[in-house]
Amino acid sequence: MPLMQTRQMRELADVSAVGIGAGADTDFMNRIAILGGTEEIGSDLQAGGDPRNYEEILTEIFKRIVHTPRIVLVK
Repeated sequence: MPLMQTRQMRELADVSAVGIGAGADTDFMNRIAILGGTEEIGSDLQAGGDPRNYEEILTEIFKRIVHTPRIVLVK
């Protein structure tokens, strides 16, 4: 169901997939990114490893997503 929803949402906007933690399903996140039109941002949008580093890693991930828009509504 999430894959179908991603495909539907893609008609309105790009969908980014971010995996958090060692148990994040990398293959699933990559499939979401492909369906969401954001696979070129990178498959490294996953915060795994030491949980003490998650804040720093996630901050960088979200900055990368925000600063890589496909559509700019206002300049």
